[in-house]
Amino acid sequence: MKFNEIKVLISGSSGTIGNALAERLIGLGSDVRGVDVRHNIWNAEVEKRTQHLDLTDPESFESLETDFDIII
Repeated sequence: MKFNEIKVLISGSSGTIGNALAERLIGLGSDVRGVDVRHNIWNAEVEKRTQHLDLTDPESFESLETDFDIII
C-alpha cells in the first residue's frame, strides 16, 4: 500500500502527535481526516480536515465517515 493511495482517520489530530502525523501523511499524499474535540491551533490545513466530535459520546459516531483504510 502506497501512502498516496490511502485514506486515514487520525483521532486526536489537534494534539501535538496527531498534528505532526497528519502533516507528515498529508505531505506524502495521503487523504487525511482528523477527529478531535479541540480546534487545531498549529496547522490550518489539518484544521480544515478535522471534524470536531466527542468520541466519548456514542451519537458522535453517526456523523463520522467510515470508509477509511487506516484509523489511528
